[in-house]
Amino acid sequence: MQEWERILRRENAQCEACARRFQDGDAAISALEWSGGAFLRRDLCAACASGSTSTAFATWKRRIGIKNESGPPKLDVAYLTEFLKRLDRETDVPSRRMAYIVALLLIRRRALEQLPSPSENSLRVRLRKEEREFTIEVPVLDGPTVAAIEEDLAKVFKLEPAV
Repeated sequence: MQEWERILRRENAQCEACARRFQDGDAAISALEWSGGAFLRRDLCAACASGSTSTAFATWKRRIGIKNESGPPKLDVAYLTEFLKRLDRETDVPSRRMAYIVALLLIRRRALEQLPSPSENSLRVRLRKEEREFTIEVPVLDGPTVAAIEEDLAKVFKLEPAV
């Protein structure tokens, strides 16, 4: 097992800031931080996490004692394909950012084939089943843009936002 896998899988039974033990149903916020040349995972209660995770590399929220028996939600490739087609007709910035993320998901699921792009600022892909091509602008991924993408994804996929 890789070091990062060990760090991500480890869960603490108590808040690392106030040492209060987590109870079933409590919200716990995990923050992945870069410290001393290595990643460090911190598990915090909601009260202690407020404002203290702003420098984290990544954060995620979970409920203690509540297990998802069916595993992670499955991506509906057909839905995402139709969603990409609709997004391709839109010109507003949030739609173009979402099109880029959906294209990456579909490349990962092998529903899209990545083609040589005309520039380093664009992603050219082809739907494998339809031979339809898309050219999607690659968004600049600065802090505010990443936050906006996370918010858009949370809305589309009905995800619980991280702190």
